[in-house]
Amino acid sequence: LGVTPDALRIVAVEAVNWPDAALGCPQPEMIYAAVITPGYRVVLETADAPVIVHTDSRRDGEKIICPEE
Repeated sequence: LGVTPDALRIVAVEAVNWPDAALGCPQPEMIYAAVITPGYRVVLETADAPVIVHTDSRRDGEKIICPEE
């Protein structure tokens, strides 16, 4: 994002069971495992705009900024 961590504010965190390994944000021409994937939907706020991040539940797991949401 090009911002420092202190420029982000956590607005909301919601536990989610994503329908597949795409974490609710599939990319074109990619294939994802069709398994329920527990994770989180995190809404962050910057000075410019909100940012929505989808994650899985692993500490070192996937974190995807989901522009389609």
